[in-house]
Amino acid sequence: SALQPVIVAKPGKPRDWEIDVELLRFVEPKTPGERTFNAQVAKMLKDIPTDRSEIERGQTFSHDVWMRVTWLSPRLISARIEGYGFSGGAHGNPTTVGLNIDTQSGRKLAFADAFDGAARAKLADGCLAKITPEKIKRGMDEPKGDELKQLRANIDETLSSLDTWNFSAGGATIVFEHYSIGSYAEGAYECEVPLARLRELAKKGFPLPE
Repeated sequence: SALQPVIVAKPGKPRDWEIDVELLRFVEPKTPGERTFNAQVAKMLKDIPTDRSEIERGQTFSHDVWMRVTWLSPRLISARIEGYGFSGGAHGNPTTVGLNIDTQSGRKLAFADAFDGAARAKLADGCLAKITPEKIKRGMDEPKGDELKQLRANIDETLSSLDTWNFSAGGATIVFEHYSIGSYAEGAYECEVPLARLRELAKKGFPLPE
Protein backbone atom coordinates (compact mmCIF):
# COMPACT_ATOMS: atom_id res chain seq x y z
CA SER A 1 0.00 0.00 0.00
CA ALA A 2 1.14 3.58 -0.66
CA LEU A 3 2.47 5.76 2.14
CA GLN A 4 1.08 9.22 2.86
CA PRO A 5 2.51 11.95 5.09
CA VAL A 6 0.79 12.86 8.34
CA ILE A 7 1.77 16.34 9.51
CA VAL A 8 0.84 18.11 12.73
CA ALA A 9 2.38 21.57 13.09
CA LYS A 10 1.79 24.34 15.59
CA PRO A 11 4.05 27.39 15.90
CA GLY A 12 5.48 27.98 19.35
CA LYS A 13 4.36 30.80 21.58
CA PRO A 14 4.97 31.62 25.26
CA ARG A 15 3.41 29.20 27.75
CA ASP A 16 2.54 26.73 25.01
CA TRP A 17 3.92 23.87 22.93
CA GLU A 18 5.72 24.20 19.60
CA ILE A 19 4.74 21.08 17.63
CA ASP A 20 6.40 19.76 14.47
CA VAL A 21 5.38 16.15 13.79
CA GLU A 22 5.97 14.61 10.37
CA LEU A 23 5.02 10.94 10.18
CA LEU A 24 3.97 8.45 7.49
CA ARG A 25 1.13 5.96 7.30
CA PHE A 26 -0.20 3.41 4.84
CA VAL A 27 -3.24 4.70 2.94
CA GLU A 28 -4.91 1.29 2.65
CA PRO A 29 -3.03 -1.14 4.89
CA LYS A 30 -3.23 -4.62 3.40
CA THR A 31 -0.71 -6.69 5.39
CA PRO A 32 -0.56 -7.33 9.15
CA GLY A 33 2.74 -5.39 9.17
CA GLU A 34 1.20 -2.34 7.54
CA ARG A 35 -1.63 -2.41 10.09
CA THR A 36 0.86 -2.61 12.99
CA PHE A 37 2.84 0.26 11.47
CA ASN A 38 -0.28 2.43 11.27
CA ALA A 39 -1.17 1.55 14.88
CA GLN A 40 2.31 2.68 16.01
CA VAL A 41 1.88 5.95 14.10
CA ALA A 42 -1.56 6.47 15.69
CA LYS A 43 0.07 6.04 19.11
CA MET A 44 2.71 8.66 18.26
CA LEU A 45 -0.03 11.09 17.24
CA LYS A 46 -1.89 10.39 20.49
CA ASP A 47 1.32 11.09 22.43
CA ILE A 48 1.58 14.68 21.13
CA PRO A 49 1.53 16.72 24.35
CA THR A 50 -1.15 19.30 25.13
CA ASP A 51 -0.73 19.87 28.89
CA ARG A 52 0.57 23.39 29.49
CA SER A 53 0.44 23.39 33.30
CA GLU A 54 4.23 22.94 33.72
CA ILE A 55 5.18 25.67 31.21
CA GLU A 56 6.39 28.82 32.92
CA ARG A 57 5.80 32.37 31.81
CA GLY A 58 7.92 33.33 28.81
CA GLN A 59 8.81 29.66 28.16
CA THR A 60 7.96 27.55 25.11
CA PHE A 61 8.14 23.74 25.19
CA SER A 62 8.91 21.73 22.03
CA HIS A 63 7.82 18.35 20.67
CA ASP A 64 9.29 17.53 17.26
CA VAL A 65 9.18 14.11 15.56
CA TRP A 66 10.23 13.15 12.01
CA MET A 67 9.95 9.71 10.45
CA ARG A 68 11.42 8.06 7.39
CA VAL A 69 10.96 4.51 6.17
CA THR A 70 14.40 2.99 5.53
CA TRP A 71 13.25 -0.41 4.24
CA LEU A 72 9.93 -1.67 2.94
CA SER A 73 9.44 -5.19 1.60
CA PRO A 74 6.94 -8.07 1.81
CA ARG A 75 9.04 -9.33 4.76
CA LEU A 76 10.24 -6.26 6.70
CA ILE A 77 9.15 -2.70 7.41
CA SER A 78 11.88 -0.60 9.04
CA ALA A 79 11.69 3.08 9.96
CA ARG A 80 13.87 5.65 11.67
CA ILE A 81 12.12 8.14 13.94
CA GLU A 82 14.06 11.20 15.03
CA GLY A 83 12.88 13.87 17.39
CA TYR A 84 13.65 16.72 19.70
CA GLY A 85 11.90 17.59 22.92
CA PHE A 86 12.23 20.47 25.32
CA SER A 87 10.17 20.51 28.50
CA GLY A 88 12.22 22.70 30.82
CA GLY A 89 15.72 22.21 32.20
CA ALA A 90 19.09 23.22 30.81
CA HIS A 91 18.56 21.92 27.29
CA GLY A 92 16.29 19.91 25.03
CA ASN A 93 16.88 16.26 24.20
CA PRO A 94 17.29 14.83 20.70
CA THR A 95 16.05 11.25 20.25
CA THR A 96 16.36 8.57 17.59
CA VAL A 97 14.49 5.27 17.66
CA GLY A 98 13.91 2.45 15.22
CA LEU A 99 10.68 0.67 14.36
CA ASN A 100 11.03 -2.81 12.86
CA ILE A 101 8.00 -4.89 11.94
CA ASP A 102 7.59 -8.34 10.40
CA THR A 103 5.36 -7.53 7.40
CA GLN A 104 3.79 -10.99 7.28
CA SER A 105 2.97 -11.56 10.96
CA GLY A 106 2.53 -7.92 11.96
CA ARG A 107 4.77 -8.46 14.98
CA LYS A 108 7.14 -5.79 16.23
CA LEU A 109 10.53 -7.47 16.01
CA ALA A 110 12.83 -7.85 19.02
CA PHE A 111 16.60 -8.29 19.23
CA ALA A 112 16.22 -11.97 20.16
CA ASP A 113 14.37 -12.57 16.88
CA ALA A 114 17.50 -11.50 15.01
CA PHE A 115 20.58 -12.48 17.02
CA ASP A 116 21.83 -14.99 19.59
CA GLY A 117 24.29 -14.31 22.43
CA ALA A 118 27.40 -15.04 20.35
CA ALA A 119 26.26 -12.64 17.62
CA ARG A 120 25.48 -10.00 20.25
CA ALA A 121 29.05 -10.20 21.58
CA LYS A 122 30.48 -9.82 18.06
CA LEU A 123 28.23 -6.83 17.38
CA ALA A 124 29.31 -5.17 20.64
CA ASP A 125 33.00 -5.74 19.83
CA GLY A 126 32.51 -4.40 16.31
CA CYS A 127 30.73 -1.25 17.48
CA LEU A 128 33.31 -0.70 20.23
CA ALA A 129 36.07 -0.76 17.58
CA LYS A 130 34.20 1.90 15.56
CA ILE A 131 33.07 4.13 18.43
CA THR A 132 36.36 4.28 20.38
CA PRO A 133 38.26 6.23 17.67
CA GLU A 134 35.20 8.43 17.14
CA LYS A 135 35.24 9.36 20.85
CA ILE A 136 38.91 10.35 20.57
CA LYS A 137 38.11 12.38 17.45
CA ARG A 138 35.49 14.27 19.46
CA GLY A 139 38.10 15.26 22.03
CA MET A 140 37.60 12.55 24.65
CA ASP A 141 40.49 10.67 26.26
CA GLU A 142 41.06 7.18 24.92
CA PRO A 143 39.01 4.81 27.11
CA LYS A 144 41.20 2.27 28.92
CA GLY A 145 40.82 -0.31 31.69
CA ASP A 146 37.55 -0.05 33.62
CA GLU A 147 36.39 2.84 31.46
CA LEU A 148 36.80 0.72 28.32
CA LYS A 149 34.95 -2.18 29.98
CA GLN A 150 32.11 0.16 30.96
CA LEU A 151 31.93 1.58 27.44
CA ARG A 152 31.63 -1.91 25.96
CA ALA A 153 28.94 -2.82 28.53
CA ASN A 154 26.95 0.31 27.62
CA ILE A 155 27.32 -0.41 23.90
CA ASP A 156 26.19 -4.00 24.48
CA GLU A 157 23.16 -2.90 26.51
CA THR A 158 22.06 -0.30 23.95
CA LEU A 159 22.37 -2.49 20.85
CA SER A 160 20.52 -5.36 22.56
CA SER A 161 17.27 -3.46 21.99
CA LEU A 162 16.09 -3.53 18.37
CA ASP A 163 14.47 -0.14 19.05
CA THR A 164 17.95 1.34 18.49
CA TRP A 165 18.21 -0.27 15.03
CA ASN A 166 16.96 0.55 11.58
CA PHE A 167 17.59 -1.49 8.45
CA SER A 168 18.23 -0.36 4.87
CA ALA A 169 19.58 -1.73 1.57
CA GLY A 170 23.17 -1.37 2.81
CA GLY A 171 22.71 -3.06 6.19
CA ALA A 172 21.75 -1.62 9.57
CA THR A 173 22.40 1.49 11.62
CA ILE A 174 22.48 1.30 15.42
CA VAL A 175 21.99 4.66 17.12
CA PHE A 176 23.49 5.37 20.54
CA GLU A 177 21.57 8.38 21.81
CA HIS A 178 22.86 11.22 23.98
CA TYR A 179 23.88 9.90 27.43
CA SER A 180 23.74 6.21 26.41
CA ILE A 181 27.53 5.86 25.98
CA GLY A 182 28.83 9.33 26.82
CA SER A 183 28.05 12.81 28.06
CA TYR A 184 25.36 15.02 26.55
CA ALA A 185 28.07 17.25 25.04
CA GLU A 186 29.52 14.30 23.09
CA GLY A 187 26.26 13.85 21.21
CA ALA A 188 24.90 10.66 19.70
CA TYR A 189 26.99 7.94 18.07
CA GLU A 190 26.12 5.57 15.23
CA CYS A 191 27.44 2.14 14.33
CA GLU A 192 26.89 0.88 10.80
CA VAL A 193 26.71 -2.89 10.27
CA PRO A 194 27.08 -3.88 6.60
CA LEU A 195 24.52 -6.27 5.11
CA ALA A 196 27.17 -8.96 4.49
CA ARG A 197 28.04 -8.92 8.21
CA LEU A 198 24.37 -9.09 9.18
CA ARG A 199 23.95 -12.16 7.00
CA GLU A 200 26.79 -13.85 8.89
CA LEU A 201 25.37 -12.99 12.32
CA ALA A 202 21.57 -13.00 12.03
CA LYS A 203 19.41 -15.99 12.86
CA LYS A 204 18.09 -17.96 9.92
CA GLY A 205 14.65 -16.73 8.98
CA PHE A 206 15.09 -13.16 10.25
CA PRO A 207 13.75 -10.88 7.48
CA LEU A 208 16.93 -9.00 6.55
CA PRO A 209 16.90 -6.67 3.54
CA GLU A 210 17.73 -8.61 0.39
